[in-house]
Amino acid sequence: MKQATTIFVIAILAGAVGAIGVYGYYALPGGKLDQVEQQAYSQGYNVGTSSATRYVPPANIDFSISPTALNYTAAVNASDDVASATYENATITIENKESVGSATVRITLKVANEDDGLPDALEKDEFQVYIHSAEGDTWLFGSSESDGEYHSGGYQFTIPANTVKTLTLTTMMSACNDVFENGKTYGITVYLYQVGAGVNGAGTVIDSEKLTLTT
Repeated sequence: MKQATTIFVIAILAGAVGAIGVYGYYALPGGKLDQVEQQAYSQGYNVGTSSATRYVPPANIDFSISPTALNYTAAVNASDDVASATYENATITIENKESVGSATVRITLKVANEDDGLPDALEKDEFQVYIHSAEGDTWLFGSSESDGEYHSGGYQFTIPANTVKTLTLTTMMSACNDVFENGKTYGITVYLYQVGAGVNGAGTVIDSEKLTLTT
C-alpha cells in the first residue's frame, strides 16, 4: 500500500510540472519559446544576459573635395618619366551641421575593412598625399622621407557644432623614371572617419569622396 501511495504522489507531481510547462509554453506570444529568443536577439540583446549592442549615431557632417580631378598629364611624359616634382591640390570642406556639441573626425586613405584609398599603381615611394593645415603638414600616404607607406592615423581633429573647416589636400609626384605610366586614369578614395561613432562607439566611416588622377 505504501508503494502504491508513493507512485500516486509521483504521478501527481509529474502532472503538475507538465501542466506548468504547457501553460508556460502557450502563455508566450505565439506559443513558441524560440520566438521570444529571436525577438530578443533582433533587439540587440543576448538572451540570458543584460548586455546589449549599443549604436552611437554619427554627427550630421558635410564632407566635400573640390576639384575631384587631379591632372598629371603634363607631368608624366610619353617615356613615363617625371622631370621634376609636381603638385596637384584640392580643397577639403567639412561642415558640422549639428546645433550643439562637437565631433572628432579623421581624414584618411586607409581604414580597417575598407579598400585602400590608392590603387597599386600609385602606392609608390615617389608619390605623396598629405593634408596642409595651419598646424603644418600631415601625411596620409608617403612622407617627406618618401617612405611609400599609408599613415592610418590620418589627419584627426575635433570640429565644434555649426562650424566649417577648410583644408588643403596635396598630392605630389617626385622626379622619377619609369614609375608612373603615361595616359592612365586612376581612382582615389578619401575617407572621413568619426571617432566614437558606430557600433559600441568603436568608430566608423561616415563619408568618402572619390577623386580621379590622370597621367
